[in-house]
Amino acid sequence: MSASEQGLFLEETARFYDRVAGVYDRRFSYSRRATDIQAFWLKLKCRAGSILDLGCGTGRMLRPLGKAGFDLTGLDCSPKMIARARARHDEAKLVLADGCQGLPFCDACFDNVISLHASVIHATLWEDLMELSAEILRVLKPGGRFIVELPHPRSYPVEESEGWQPFQPGVSCRSHGRGIQDVRLDEMKGLSTQVRILELEDISAWLEGFSALACFEGYSNLPYDPEDGELMLVWAEK
Repeated sequence: MSASEQGLFLEETARFYDRVAGVYDRRFSYSRRATDIQAFWLKLKCRAGSILDLGCGTGRMLRPLGKAGFDLTGLDCSPKMIARARARHDEAKLVLADGCQGLPFCDACFDNVISLHASVIHATLWEDLMELSAEILRVLKPGGRFIVELPHPRSYPVEESEGWQPFQPGVSCRSHGRGIQDVRLDEMKGLSTQVRILELEDISAWLEGFSALACFEGYSNLPYDPEDGELMLVWAEK
């Protein structure tokens, strides 16, 4: 893919979230209880200090993590998502940028980087994922943590299929094989986007620059089961 084609694809991802922004909190966001569970788990797994929230969306995690004592910065590629986050948290540090095109921060400036609600799966190109991991390593302090929330690969159809299949209420998906999926929001006139589903070996290759790596079954301390589950949490240390 050429640089111009890559730029167009990233713009398409931003436009997708711009269109979803108005209904995101009501339709796709986690419940308050689930958010509290996330914040508690992150407090246990992160270092004290600063956090960069990649794909912060409407700023759902800003207040809970702020209450947990973290100095939080949010980044998102969607102008409308960032606008909603600013409307909810006018004091928050928010940045409009795409992490796959470089993080606009100095070296070794964050204690932690998080990416929740599977936002990184929109980086379908392997070179984009590798660029992102390199940038995360660059902005993390020595010993800093990266925590990423991903869908369990078995939660999507693995085999390539000709048609759309029900995935979640109001959401359908279609597999292209090799980890690439189309995801369609049926109630929004078929608005769709493309994502990359990562297997455990993909994650190991993606985060090979980190010194330590662990994978959990959702927001628990249970070990990740590669054959069954809905959600996986990956913890990595620089």
